[in-house]
This record gives sequence, structure tokens and C-alpha cells, in this order.
Amino acid sequence: MLKEDLRTKLIFLAIPLGVGIFLALAVNTDYSLYQNLRQPAFAPPQFIFPIVWTVLYILMGISSYMVYSRRTGTNEVDVGAALMLYALSLILNIAWVISFFKYQKILASVAIIFVLVIVICAMIYAFSKVSRLAAALQLPYLVWTIFAAFLNLTIYFLND
Repeated sequence: MLKEDLRTKLIFLAIPLGVGIFLALAVNTDYSLYQNLRQPAFAPPQFIFPIVWTVLYILMGISSYMVYSRRTGTNEVDVGAALMLYALSLILNIAWVISFFKYQKILASVAIIFVLVIVICAMIYAFSKVSRLAAALQLPYLVWTIFAAFLNLTIYFLND
């Protein structure tokens, strides 16, 4: 039982970290495109992104496991809806990174990231119905994504 629980925890950590690794590999050679764009003064240095995203992915994995672990004794519909929104946020996260960094479709990226912010808000609300702590662990993801949306929009206007 304990071994199975540890394996499940590791899977929930591996999912968002796997997304991060996939994205790093998918856009590995294309960061030069980002560096050639005019950027606002508040744009963080390049080395900050992998550090922040690694922390966020770990928090996401812990938080999603907390929701999953409450599937018994809690409304299973709430747990399922929360995890579906979480999965959708990961899918949108992938779409945004590939759109912005790989294909440099900056306006499309703006649209994707604004939808992502809405999905994260809905996910946090859904997580809060299951675990307030799990919801709170998603707040840094929301804050960073709002910042990224503002940065994305600013880059669009600077390079239009």
C-alpha cells in the first residue's frame, strides 16, 4: 500500500515535470527567436524561466496529487472536474509555449494565454472545493501566468 502510494505521488510529480522537459526539448534551439524580439524593461532574464517553471511544476504535481488523493470521501465529480481542468491547463500551457517560442505566433499566443488564465482560475476554484491547500498551491502558477500574459501582450505591441 505504501509503495503504491509513493508510486502514485511520483507519477503526479512526473506529469508536470514531464511537460516541462518536453517543452524544454521542443523549443530548445528556438530561444534565439525570443531573444531577438523587442522586450519590455520588466522582462526577466532568460535563466529565470526554467527555475520558476520547475518550482511551479513541482507545486502543480503536489497540488494535483492532493486533489486526486481525496477522490474517496469527497464528491468524485468535484475531483474529476478539478483534475480535468488541471489537464486542460497543462495542454494550454504546452500550446502557448509552442505557439510563442517555437512558431513565434505572438498574437495567437496572447489568445492562448488569456484562455489559460481563465482555465487556471476555474481550476483553482475547483481545487478549492476539494482541498483549500491544493488550491493555494496553484496560486503561484496563476500569478506567474498572469505576469506571462502581460509580458506576452507587451511583446506583441512592441513587435507589431
